[in-house]
Amino acid sequence: MFSQLYDWLAVRLTEMELLRTQTEFEDSLTLKIYLFQFVNFYTSIFYIAFLKGKFVGYPSKYNRIFKYRQEECSPGGCLMELCIQLAIIMVGKQALNSVLEMIVPYLMKMFNTFTIKTGLQKKEEDMKYCNQWTEDYKLLDWGPRGLFPEYLEMVLQYGFVTIFVAAFPLAPFFALLNNVLEMRLDAKKFLRFYRRPVPHRVKSIGVWFRILDVIGRISVITNAFIIAFSSNFIPRLVYMSTVSANHTDEGFLEHSLAYFNISDFQPEFEPKAEYKIANLTMCR
Repeated sequence: MFSQLYDWLAVRLTEMELLRTQTEFEDSLTLKIYLFQFVNFYTSIFYIAFLKGKFVGYPSKYNRIFKYRQEECSPGGCLMELCIQLAIIMVGKQALNSVLEMIVPYLMKMFNTFTIKTGLQKKEEDMKYCNQWTEDYKLLDWGPRGLFPEYLEMVLQYGFVTIFVAAFPLAPFFALLNNVLEMRLDAKKFLRFYRRPVPHRVKSIGVWFRILDVIGRISVITNAFIIAFSSNFIPRLVYMSTVSANHTDEGFLEHSLAYFNISDFQPEFEPKAEYKIANLTMCR
């Protein structure tokens, strides 16, 4: 729903700019749509990677919102949740999109064929000379944006692969599998379901190159931040080198947890009676 809303909003904002040439209009529209889709697709990933569980507080003073505690990560951190989220996107969502990309044009072509057949007068002398034209007319219109949805899909996938690859190192492998299959499916889709497009000569891929360049720069920073703040990689190295007697990670989890006296709970937030354990005074 937000994808459709953002698409409409980007078109309206670009039209309000009253740009001089078609190239300027397309570059501005492409940049706006990608920025909106960047927010739509990556917000949940950035939340899990950098915000979730970072401002929870501690048992005697939780940072509550409307008296509700914030989401917390497991003691091992949010890296596993981030990995699962990316696995679902790179495997499940890509597979679903590939299926939908074949089914939706096929259904639209069938609907287009139905409307044309019910609206045309089928006279043998007329159909004898324009049969191929009629068959071509049943195919879907290429549309004013052409390959824009395909570019957008690839650039969004490139973002998932590069920006968060530290959390899910198998992302490039699944992207490769998807793209090998995608090339054949797209070739079949464009040949069987769409009318032949009118070619346009262009110098390059336009603003998409600048977007890819910016994503590459952002990915260096985000992967460094994921390793530094979302994983226990650096704290574990510090523990092994300075705290552990045998320089292993044995006892790291115990070391990372603090003691808390149960008597310090605020009365309205202390554990219920059925959850209390007899003679228990400290928790971790």
